[in-house]
Amino acid sequence: MVCGVETVSASAVEETLSGSLRHRRIAASLAVVCAYLVLGLAAFWPDLSRISRAIFSPATLGDPQLSLWEVSWEHYALLHGLNPFFSHAIFVPGGLNLGINTATPLLGFVTTPLALFMGPVTIENLIAVVAMPISATAAFFVLRKWNVWLPAAAIGGLVYGFGPNTVGQSLDLHIYLTFIPLPPLIAATVVSIFQRGAVSWRLGLLLGILFSAQYLIMPEVAAYCVILGVAAIAFVAIRHPALVRELARPVASSALIAGLVTLVLLAYPVWTLIAGPQHVPTPPHPLGNPYDENDLLNFFVPGPTQAISFGMGSLTARVDRLLTAENSYIGIPVLLVVGYLVYRARQVPRVQLSLALLLLSALLTLGPHLVVDGNNTRFPLPFLILDHIPVFNSIVPPRMAFGVDACLAALIAFSLDNVHRDERTSLQLGAGRRWRAPALRSGFLAVTVLVLLGVTLLPKWETTTPAATLPTQIRQAVPAGDPVALTYPYATYFHTQPMVWQVNDDFDFRLLGGYGFHPWPKSADPSGYIGLDRPLEPVPMNPEGLQRFLANQEGVTLYGSRPPLNSGLVDVTRATLSRYNVKVVIVDRSARGSRPVAKLFQMALGLPTATAGSFVLWDVRT
Repeated sequence: MVCGVETVSASAVEETLSGSLRHRRIAASLAVVCAYLVLGLAAFWPDLSRISRAIFSPATLGDPQLSLWEVSWEHYALLHGLNPFFSHAIFVPGGLNLGINTATPLLGFVTTPLALFMGPVTIENLIAVVAMPISATAAFFVLRKWNVWLPAAAIGGLVYGFGPNTVGQSLDLHIYLTFIPLPPLIAATVVSIFQRGAVSWRLGLLLGILFSAQYLIMPEVAAYCVILGVAAIAFVAIRHPALVRELARPVASSALIAGLVTLVLLAYPVWTLIAGPQHVPTPPHPLGNPYDENDLLNFFVPGPTQAISFGMGSLTARVDRLLTAENSYIGIPVLLVVGYLVYRARQVPRVQLSLALLLLSALLTLGPHLVVDGNNTRFPLPFLILDHIPVFNSIVPPRMAFGVDACLAALIAFSLDNVHRDERTSLQLGAGRRWRAPALRSGFLAVTVLVLLGVTLLPKWETTTPAATLPTQIRQAVPAGDPVALTYPYATYFHTQPMVWQVNDDFDFRLLGGYGFHPWPKSADPSGYIGLDRPLEPVPMNPEGLQRFLANQEGVTLYGSRPPLNSGLVDVTRATLSRYNVKVVIVDRSARGSRPVAKLFQMALGLPTATAGSFVLWDVRT
């Protein structure tokens, strides 16, 4: 009886200790997640008070405004029963195919309920604020699922969610490249399929759903996942051919299930991409475009988004970085400490795999040819192979820095975890107090790595851009019935303010012009592609005079020389407005070159219908 009581008591104590340990682990994990959230808030803290009035990006044109427009269109389309993958709101009369543009439809879908009580700018900024913490959290929990030591997993999540590439993308409001919680989940699912060693309908279904969801956030990232996944399987097959032969059948079966799920979920979006209306028949980023190469020194030289230059300011200024968003910087201090960690864990299979994938990702970011210190050596690189594979030939090579950050995060986490495991082993084999020094080593090393990462990768956060909006009087003067509007500034990549006006006016008018990938007629561009700007800009109007005049007043010579302001141009203006069924003209008189534009429309249409502040509006129906 006593023995029975003692047994029960011992079991109860063991259960209590186990429960207490579990609670401590949960509390520690919650603390890590809260720390990520605090970092995300701290990054945008100076601007949070303007979350509804400013776009969280220093860029005054291009991608931030397009990203805002695309997510807002998803909200508008879903709430009004329209096609979320195509829009007639810009590029009148052709419209815009959102399958080939990074429209992030999934983020638009899931945030649509917020559109019932939040403004579009607030929602876009909110996504930007939570994107990095959510991504870091996903990586952290996947690493914990793989039994990685909690501090090591926390650092890995930090590198993945707040790495240089992600920070750079956030400055251009590329939410489709900062909201990346799904790739770690995809990796975890693939690993689970291999570990199970048997056909799993559930895992195959889950993999198909996760991959489809990632495609609907950013197809490029989905393509990266395929590249890294195939490379990882090839690495394992080379190292362990017998294991691959054993698992080939069940893994292939699970992959087939995932493929069928993906085929069903992505049939229409992929059709829209390759054959839908206004699709672009050529790759949007073919070889030779200005963004297809990354300088080798970018891995070592601090970029424009790093706060500390380590005395390499002259190199930072000299190395060519066409896109500050595409930041592949790792830094010499981080590379040194990672090299030390990898050397210590060089026999660990998952460290070897992470290192191989890191090197592959870094190589792919360099693009089709090796560039060193701004000089293109024309030395061919493996990325040239991807140019012959559909979908993959649309990847912007420097964006593969996403894979660099992901593999670097895994490499650091696995290496630190290996150090910790070695010390636990020495603790179990040791005696007396000799365990104390080695037991503290892993903690000290983790803190050292964290400090080095913080100092080396500390980013510079820049200012926001005011979200342009039309005065109330001008908005009220816009005719009902979804009219076509011609604006000045004329809506192009160089002047995306009109697209923000449209978003803030709840798409109450359509735009003659816009920014996004769309086809140019061969009559306007016989080669099908002349420079990166062509498929992003509105096609030439017929007649051309008004468009050339507006563009040249903005400083854009894409459509030819500026015609003189005379009666002939007035006649062309009236003909153009009639041909494109323009019902309203809006001019911002504070914009560059607006005075001759306002004079032209006054000569063609008479006095403005409405005036408010710097804005004037003509109701062309009257």
